[in-house]
Amino acid sequence: MEAPFFSADDAVEWVRRVNRRWIVHQNLNQTTESFLDHLAEHDPARLQKGCRLVRDVIQQGRETEDPKALFYSALFSIATPAEVRRFLSRHLFTKLAWQAGAEGGLPENGLSAATRRKLEEIRRQIEDC
Repeated sequence: MEAPFFSADDAVEWVRRVNRRWIVHQNLNQTTESFLDHLAEHDPARLQKGCRLVRDVIQQGRETEDPKALFYSALFSIATPAEVRRFLSRHLFTKLAWQAGAEGGLPENGLSAATRRKLEEIRRQIEDC
């Protein structure tokens, strides 16, 4: 990991760089690039805030776990419901992590206990930052 103090622009570049280098399922990295571009065009302040959140959450995460779920969940935690529909339709876990922090919470059925625990842990880490 890089040093803990970055400017907002550095956080955005850091998120873009990390996203580009990871291998992920169902083109989540391309979806994320589109989301970042969308924010850069329509809400640069939220882009910077979201990228700082991602960086902070990852820096506080446990080193023994794959940080991808936490990274993407933290970034998309700033998404609006319309953005979730647009960008996360093919990314169920990240969508569920967003939903865990939304008013409706997680669905009552259809999730294993392990998945539910993981989603709740991710949401706690995001909320703690």
